[in-house]
Amino acid sequence: MKLNIFVPETNKHYAAAPGSTLLSVLQHHRQDVPAPCGGKGTCRKCLVTVKGLGEILSCQQILDEQLWQTLGLDLDQPLEVHLPQQQAVQFAESSLLPDTHLEPLVCRGEVTLAPATLANPQADDTRFEQASGSAVPFTLLNDLHLHSASVKAPIHFDFRTDTLEVVRFVDTPATPMLGCAFDLGTTTVAAYLFDLKTGHRLAHLSCMNPQKTFGADVISRIEYASTSPEHLERLQQVLTDLIQSMADELLKKVRHPSELYAGSGAQAEQATTPGFVIRKEDILVLTLAGNTTLMHLLTGLNPARIAVAPFVPVSLKGRIVPSSELGINLGPHTLAVLLPSIASYVGADLTAGILACGLEDAALSAHPAKTANRVLLDIGTNGELILAGPSGILACATAAGPAFEGANIDCGMPALAGAIDQVCLEDGSLLLSSISGQVKGICGSGLVALVATLLDAGVIDETGRLLDPDELDDTVSASLRQKIGKIGSHKVFALSETGQQDGKTGNWLTPPAVYLSQKDIRELQNAKAAIAAGLLVLLDVAGLAIQDIERLDLAGGFGNYLNVEQAIRIGLLPETLYGRIRSVGNSSGLGASLCLLNDQKRQLADKFCQKVRYIELSGDRRFNDAYIDAMLFPEE
Repeated sequence: MKLNIFVPETNKHYAAAPGSTLLSVLQHHRQDVPAPCGGKGTCRKCLVTVKGLGEILSCQQILDEQLWQTLGLDLDQPLEVHLPQQQAVQFAESSLLPDTHLEPLVCRGEVTLAPATLANPQADDTRFEQASGSAVPFTLLNDLHLHSASVKAPIHFDFRTDTLEVVRFVDTPATPMLGCAFDLGTTTVAAYLFDLKTGHRLAHLSCMNPQKTFGADVISRIEYASTSPEHLERLQQVLTDLIQSMADELLKKVRHPSELYAGSGAQAEQATTPGFVIRKEDILVLTLAGNTTLMHLLTGLNPARIAVAPFVPVSLKGRIVPSSELGINLGPHTLAVLLPSIASYVGADLTAGILACGLEDAALSAHPAKTANRVLLDIGTNGELILAGPSGILACATAAGPAFEGANIDCGMPALAGAIDQVCLEDGSLLLSSISGQVKGICGSGLVALVATLLDAGVIDETGRLLDPDELDDTVSASLRQKIGKIGSHKVFALSETGQQDGKTGNWLTPPAVYLSQKDIRELQNAKAAIAAGLLVLLDVAGLAIQDIERLDLAGGFGNYLNVEQAIRIGLLPETLYGRIRSVGNSSGLGASLCLLNDQKRQLADKFCQKVRYIELSGDRRFNDAYIDAMLFPEE
């Protein structure tokens, strides 16, 4: 005999064997019902609504003839089951990126133990495991003893959903469950604090990476780390110290514990009682994404061979380790989730970006032919490219250099107060826009804007040469001509006030404080040519043309502020893709946040990373040829 259930959300009937649980039937038919405790009933996440019964735990509902009789149903009639409305997590900072359901690595459980008796004097851990399905590690056995002293009161505990092992016992269900997602950038580190009960983002923070003291790019840091074990340890420590201090700062940004509970109820009331505090021990999970070198430095692995052919990393695997093993001392139970990398120069930050932009289907889909051709371009100190389509996922990395982040530019600076971020030409005059304050330097988006505007104005030619005043066309205004001069033997374009020029040498008697130099233009040409050439190689490998790309996602802090038209003007992005380019912000941080809030995403990352095909560009003739061609600026 077969019983039937009907799920209105899918409009389908499913057969059920008598004696099976409702949860097992739903899971067998791949219905999305969360059960992080493995069906023990302790997490209370598998709630469904059965017509005639109301809301029940599907793991505890047996499907048999008696249930049909209780509900007054004939055995040939279906049981109507409504699936749970899972709590959706929304990323308000970018509506372009996918929402997710809340299924974190660590979940809260509740269980009441049956008392031990003379007839059945089972040990505390045995009774707990039988009742909850969760094992108690040796280090927590004394905590279990304290919490099991009162057999009538429920025991509240937090446990890993992958292993079902208890990570801590808590005194009250109001105790916060927090998690932090980190994007470990070469220049900037960003962090996001979440409530793992609700999925709400509580605070975010960004800081300069203190490793910059030891080198602006990953190669210089690899060289420093490789000189001695002490140097490697120092690079690890400055990064772990930063992570710990940022976690502390994030906690301070949560003004009151009651912010964790937007609604009313017992937990909200407990959170407002005197003495209730949020502690660093309440951070249960850290998810960490960065380039492959930074992931090595974070974990104390020697990255020396990443810098030399054949560019071999020590490990690319994702791992879950106690944060204390990395030197991050939050709580004894805090877990550090290290997302997997793809190759030596395509790291976990791109793994997170693939998830954030929903490109993983290209590697995991059962119907790859239906997958659209899409590109993810993450522009930073390195330029990483992902091409996802019916043939799978291709990846490459280009040594763009730090020009896009304002480094190696004479007056370059990060996108901070005083940085020129946009430029335009109006009635022959150059108008500068800076970030909140007097002009102090040039950030990456400002560099692109300057060069694009001066190309249009005829001050820079297509080879990238800053022209002399006597070479300029008659249409170039006098105000622009007056800004061209020399500091020593170096030709520059002034962006701040200058003194009188020497008529013979063209040198300023009082040099400008902020300027664009010929060297800066060459730095930008090298950077944009490397990225443009990398894209062409990926397309060639995939057998595609630029017009076959349906969308290009521009990631990273630089990409978020980049003017797309100006990027096209300098040849950084193909003109063919105009209208199909979107900025997605910090895709690495958002992907790390996705993995924090839904552990299924992390597990997907472990699967698709092994299927990504990495294209090494060094020594590739196609790349070298395309790079030389891309050095020129496009004609207007």
